[in-house]
Amino acid sequence: MTSDKIRNLSLFSKYKDIDDKIISEFISSVPESFSEAFQILSSFNKTVDDFDVLSNRVKIQKSITDFHHSADTITNEVNNGIKLLNLPDTQIFVTTHQPNLFAYSGVFRKIVLIQTLKNEIERQQKTKRHIVNVFIIIDHDFMNEIWIRRAQLPSIRHTKGILEIKLSINKSNKWNMVCKTPLPRREIMDYWKKQIKSWIKNLSTSPSLQSSKKDLFANFEELWMNIESSYSNSKTYSDFNSFLISQIVNKIWGYDVLFTRLSDISSVFETGYRHLIQNIDRYTDALRKAEISLSKHNVHFPGSLSKHNVHFPGIGSDSNNKSILWIHCKCGSKAAAKLYYSSDDQVQLAGVCISCKNNLRLHLGKKNELEGLKGNLDNVSPKAIPILLLLSKCLDSVCYASGSGGVDYMVFGSGTFKSLNIEKPVNIFWPGRDVYDGIGQIDALQRIELKSQSDIDVYLDSLREKEKELGEKIKPLLEERAVKIRSGQQIEKLLSDLFILKQEQRENRIIRKVTENVRSTINLTPCIIDYAVNFGIKNMELQWRENLIKKDNFTLALKLSMGGKYHC
Repeated sequence: MTSDKIRNLSLFSKYKDIDDKIISEFISSVPESFSEAFQILSSFNKTVDDFDVLSNRVKIQKSITDFHHSADTITNEVNNGIKLLNLPDTQIFVTTHQPNLFAYSGVFRKIVLIQTLKNEIERQQKTKRHIVNVFIIIDHDFMNEIWIRRAQLPSIRHTKGILEIKLSINKSNKWNMVCKTPLPRREIMDYWKKQIKSWIKNLSTSPSLQSSKKDLFANFEELWMNIESSYSNSKTYSDFNSFLISQIVNKIWGYDVLFTRLSDISSVFETGYRHLIQNIDRYTDALRKAEISLSKHNVHFPGSLSKHNVHFPGIGSDSNNKSILWIHCKCGSKAAAKLYYSSDDQVQLAGVCISCKNNLRLHLGKKNELEGLKGNLDNVSPKAIPILLLLSKCLDSVCYASGSGGVDYMVFGSGTFKSLNIEKPVNIFWPGRDVYDGIGQIDALQRIELKSQSDIDVYLDSLREKEKELGEKIKPLLEERAVKIRSGQQIEKLLSDLFILKQEQRENRIIRKVTENVRSTINLTPCIIDYAVNFGIKNMELQWRENLIKKDNFTLALKLSMGGKYHC
């Protein structure tokens, strides 16, 4: 791995010293720009001849159709995309995400990325290319996952510079799967709307925003219409969040991205599950090797891989992250599964439900046949790393767009593709952050009388330096006060000097804390509501798409404009 590659892909910077061929090859294979990703993907021109893959593609047509009918997003473009799944020369680009509450910009930018790649490849290729983009909703995650039930907006008027929109849950419900969680009550929806409208009203009081206030509320009302539509069409909390993404992507942007729930495509993964279970030693060995390489450099695995203390038999207590499946429980939660083999080669999956603590057990049959797997497909779901393997094995996906949160999983699991003889897709990331002066950012800067976001760190450093200087001035005066008190000398003048310095110190600390909150406001990666209010839903897609192509560097920051013009 070259040092240049690591510098350019700052997303992988913590892996720069890892001496591991597989990890190095994986990082080096990740495109650094849109043009590089286009060049790699446009060279693909293969036809699927695997009967199982073709059959699986037909299977997901129904789940995709069902999703879009339920979401009221079955557009002509979506219908045409569904039909392409029948063709053996169709290539599949995939992205995945949990159904987060008012999902943050990264979820939508992944979609913009793969759709723009698809459109450019189709436009520039001389021969007709068939490409479909599939977005899989990871709807079996726990409600305990914070971003599934919390969204954030920039607001210096709230604690730590952030307004939180959140769904509160009881402790007894925190281990429920999101797909098993009911819709929020109507009064919660009304409260969220009230929160957001108050946020717009209070933050748009700046003279520079007065002329835009009407547009800001109009942008919000347009978004809220889609939120209400998603709510009325949904039966579960998962559907509410994922329907909203589909409403924006399919109906407002006119994309032909095909959405489906992970929980609806269990039958698609049958051959993949069988392959994983029957070759589990190869899978765990690949992860063990990655574990050794990373541990040598004090790089540890993603916390969520092992947070439930999952143990895989025969590997050791430090390898809790190598199990492959969850078992679903009737209570709406699930158990991290362990594989057990009996003396007559019978295979069982077993685990304890994280919520109700019931023992769960599935009989899969003999290892070479796994005849019991088919009847249990709806009772299991894959863990993080197996999802990537299954998408490639079972659907022959050629491209996978991930967010920064998936980096550690993908690095850690990069060796499993070769060990299981599964073709690795092209993995793409777009980590460059958005920079813009929305109503929350402008209000925050005005609080400390700064004009530019780039001035914050310099100003904060000056406040810290001043606090240090004041501390150095106060310390000898405190020592002098103690001496004079012991010797009975007058200290009135000394106390007056101390009071002035301490008052200045207190004021400086208050300003420093406010400035730190301002920095939190500015550095926040907000939910989609902030973008929709400031730019309008359609315009934010335009700015992302134009910047993506013209900047042609996935790591560079994007300067966005509320005025509707983008800056490259």
